[in-house]
Amino acid sequence: QAFHRSFFPNYQALLASHLDQSAAANYEYVKHFDRAYRSGPGYLGVTLDKATSSNADGMSWAHGQSIRIATARNVDFSRGGTSFQFQHLSEFAFWPQAEATMRGLGQTIPTLAGTIQIIESSANGMGGLFYELWMDSQRKDSDYFSLFFSWWQHPEYRMPVEEPARFQESLTRQERELQTQYQLI
Repeated sequence: QAFHRSFFPNYQALLASHLDQSAAANYEYVKHFDRAYRSGPGYLGVTLDKATSSNADGMSWAHGQSIRIATARNVDFSRGGTSFQFQHLSEFAFWPQAEATMRGLGQTIPTLAGTIQIIESSANGMGGLFYELWMDSQRKDSDYFSLFFSWWQHPEYRMPVEEPARFQESLTRQERELQTQYQLI
């Protein structure tokens, strides 16, 4: 999403992760997309200009577009005057100083059409800013819209069972009920 939006002149995107390794993986994704869109017809037939800068902190292009890569370990990444029309905040429940970081990020969200902030995470217990944001959105007491995706909805988290009959016999009654309830057959 961030990369496709970066075709628009002066569009600023932010990909922020909880760990340095995740931020490094995001940078690799951005480089991959950059190479793909410069070597072919790109998205909707558009070819992206060559990047004017590229390093672990992100990538910029000739018409003012950029994707910033950051890690939540550095609270100050959210400060500095740059507006980000697209923000993806990954594994937010595990950010060490989420409240302080969000105070800075709140100042970087412009009031422009098409601006989006995605806060995603796997659960990390009750409490903390992610939990509060989630609960507020569930009560419709928030500007955020909540979506939940369970592990079984992702094919990469499934694996074939070598002996299905034997596996079924090994399940407890409760496990079979859950299997039926969530159509995990």
